[in-house]
Amino acid sequence: MKLPAALVAVWALLAPGAVLAQQLGGGGSVEISGVRIVLALIVCLVVLALVLAVLRRKSLPKGLADKLRIGLGANGRIRTIESRRISPHADLCLVRCDDVEYLLVCTVGSVELLERRAAKPENQP
Repeated sequence: MKLPAALVAVWALLAPGAVLAQQLGGGGSVEISGVRIVLALIVCLVVLALVLAVLRRKSLPKGLADKLRIGLGANGRIRTIESRRISPHADLCLVRCDDVEYLLVCTVGSVELLERRAAKPENQP
């Protein structure tokens, strides 16, 4: 049988002691010094500033980026010269392998070769 809502409301008003928090283990109040709080805030702000500085970098310097590549290194045989998005599902890529350049259309399910030609030496524009 359900108690009427009015009876529950009256009981909640008359018995506030039932909802008071009890101290566990008879411990005293926790006191944290203001200096400790301010130091913790400063440490958090410094960490936040460092994370934002790292995220703000758009790209690594070219020499460092080449050194950090996994597996290929700066002298790898296969390189992507340029890549452009031509539709929401396709990219046009210019890839160089050894001394041959390939113009490719890359989609989700396939790669199509559009053109194959001998690559110009990198020193010439």
